[in-house]
Amino acid sequence: VLEARRRVRGEHEETANSMISLATCLMRTRRAEQAAAMFAEAIAMLRRTTPAGYSGLAHALLGEARAQQALGDPAKAEPLLREAVAVRREALGDAHFDTLYAEFSLLRCLLQRGSVDDARTLGTALLERLRQHLPADHPMTASTGQMLADLPEPR
Repeated sequence: VLEARRRVRGEHEETANSMISLATCLMRTRRAEQAAAMFAEAIAMLRRTTPAGYSGLAHALLGEARAQQALGDPAKAEPLLREAVAVRREALGDAHFDTLYAEFSLLRCLLQRGSVDDARTLGTALLERLRQHLPADHPMTASTGQMLADLPEPR
């Protein structure tokens, strides 16, 4: 499908979406390095072919961030996640599930990087919004609360 899209559509949003689908399959088969490259190519294409703030870009950014984390490089994942949060917040608002999920992903990355102060700040605000918009027993709400409880006390 991807090769057909490249031949027929060339540099186009639909081609980038096919790349994202293939990269997602690569992640499922534990080929994170190939997936990261495919996500990066799709992100570059979306930046060239879609308007600023295009919400589909966030999906690709989250995908590449997951691939970078799987490769053990949360430092590369963090700016991708920050951009995904910004795109989703702009396109969907603070309370949308997809925005909350992007922030949850960023929180996990910050913890993986050992950025405790940033994680506490983000996690506290996120938990408040999760409690407003999701049930208390939702996995994201419960996990965020647990992550915050596990943080060391501030100095």
